[in-house]
Amino acid sequence: MIKNKQHYIPQMYLKNFTDPQTPPCQMPYVWIFDKKNYSIKNKSTKNFANEKGFNNIIDNDGNVSTIIKDEFQKIEDIVTCPQNDNAEHYNWKTQCLCT
Repeated sequence: MIKNKQHYIPQMYLKNFTDPQTPPCQMPYVWIFDKKNYSIKNKSTKNFANEKGFNNIIDNDGNVSTIIKDEFQKIEDIVTCPQNDNAEHYNWKTQCLCT
């Protein structure tokens, strides 16, 4: 399966920068300054700092591999969930970031 939205800044980092005053009915967002248009806007962490196929590897036959994204996901799953047995040596915040 090809994963289209691949973050170049992991969501586990972005979630620590979300606006604490995000209304409960909205997805948590970060504030972004657009240097090109000199404007400020907010964006959900799911829709920010990602690029289609960013970590894909394409071999000589045109086959697409997402092994890099898959391995990054395994690491993120370990370090963002304190209830994970493999993550006992980390100093955790009070809330798990996994959804």
